[in-house]
Amino acid sequence: MQSRPRRRNSIAAIVLAAGKGTRMKTRRAKVLHEVCGRPLAYYPVTRALELGADPVVVVVGHQAEEVEATLRAHLPGAPLRFVVQKEQLGTAHAVLTARPALRGFDGEVLILSGDTPLLTVDTLRAVTGKRGRAALSFATMTLENPAGYGRVVHAPHGGPALVVEEKDATPEEKTITEVNAGLYCADAAFLWKTLSRVGSKNAQREFYLTDLVALAAEGPGAAAARVPPVDLDLREDLRTRLGWGPVFALRNLPEEQARAVLRRESDRRGIFLSDDVMDYLLSRFERDLKFLMGLLDRLD
Repeated sequence: MQSRPRRRNSIAAIVLAAGKGTRMKTRRAKVLHEVCGRPLAYYPVTRALELGADPVVVVVGHQAEEVEATLRAHLPGAPLRFVVQKEQLGTAHAVLTARPALRGFDGEVLILSGDTPLLTVDTLRAVTGKRGRAALSFATMTLENPAGYGRVVHAPHGGPALVVEEKDATPEEKTITEVNAGLYCADAAFLWKTLSRVGSKNAQREFYLTDLVALAAEGPGAAAARVPPVDLDLREDLRTRLGWGPVFALRNLPEEQARAVLRRESDRRGIFLSDDVMDYLLSRFERDLKFLMGLLDRLD
């Protein structure tokens, strides 16, 4: 799908990089953990820049000064702006924190997570190109095991109606396999006007960015851009290329055995994974072998 022609600086980006990374059980900010010698946040910021986003606003929080210094060192001269989310009140609040840095900007705003090292420009183009006349477009993917993700509920006419976070989902909604991928493109005027309507009446008592989908669907429209969770050729060919029997999930192994498998496969590819990165991969992706082996092959 081709994206619409753009005038100069018609798109800006917000990268959410304020989290602590609690599940990683590390004192270091999640986005500072390195993959191939670069911090995690480097990758989504770079993809946004490659798309032509100007400026790219990075929302920082935990270890804010170090995150900013690290990204500026890796991307000297890039049109980066940094804002601090002093309280972790949810993703919608994080985006709202970026508003002063985009004062006067009236184009499209791309919103990305800071911990997505495998993000591609093609995926960004798919999301921005899908928006059309809708106020908001967002990436979705279909997973065999959607546990932990927000489910995409469609209206009778077929368009997306809302995203329901797992902790707020009904048993029926939890059977939905189309999930929110956490990547958005919104008209700036719609974004700032609508964020003020987002509440925190949910299980987490947080301001969810996903609420924008329902608010857009009620009026100016929301569009879902379906993207693959992993490279399809990789997924289909995984068994052959690894030379293993049935593909199994690392989540079924004790943690130390899962760690040993991942270490062996990274060593075989000549990729060094620090203990911090290993902890991140095993916690963030629930020891999903298909995904982790795909990650290693892309880094190889």
